[in-house]
Amino acid sequence: MSLKSYVYALSLVAILPFSSVSAASDSGACTDTTEKKQLCEFEDSVSAYHVGEGLFVTSASQGDVKIGVTKFIRDANDEVDGRNNIDAMAAHEESYPAFEICQSMGNGWYLPAAREIRSAFMNVPRRTEELTDKRFLTSTFIQDGFGTQSVTALDTRSRHFFPVLNSDGLIVNDMDYQVACVKKL
Repeated sequence: MSLKSYVYALSLVAILPFSSVSAASDSGACTDTTEKKQLCEFEDSVSAYHVGEGLFVTSASQGDVKIGVTKFIRDANDEVDGRNNIDAMAAHEESYPAFEICQSMGNGWYLPAAREIRSAFMNVPRRTEELTDKRFLTSTFIQDGFGTQSVTALDTRSRHFFPVLNSDGLIVNDMDYQVACVKKL
């Protein structure tokens, strides 16, 4: 290597750390809605992944909870957008801990709907241990043609959501579930 090449290489090394620090601080804010699977941090210190179309999902479970409600939340039935289930859950006479956890995180955070959380987890990096092999509650309550009522949960291993069936009109409350919250920009 010639002396000129060596000096040029050293000058590049000298400026790289400065450039990379600047780029890292820019990419750390959750404002970029073009780059999928990007881990970023919101102003409220919540780390999240951008999973597409301006939707961000928390990078770790926000809690380990029981379902909490024993009665069906009739109008919380949107499977695509959890924001449409917020009013029904807030007006319900019983506490729904998963919903309350997301609401307490601050402006814009909410408990995702069934298809929304499934879509989010399809776009989270596969090696995200905090989010894999768990069951996450959703904001979607469903009723089938036979009148069976349930809340839905997502199994991140199979990446499918499933109904948490009720018994005699009451939702089963004996299992622990995880809570992931989402925010849309």
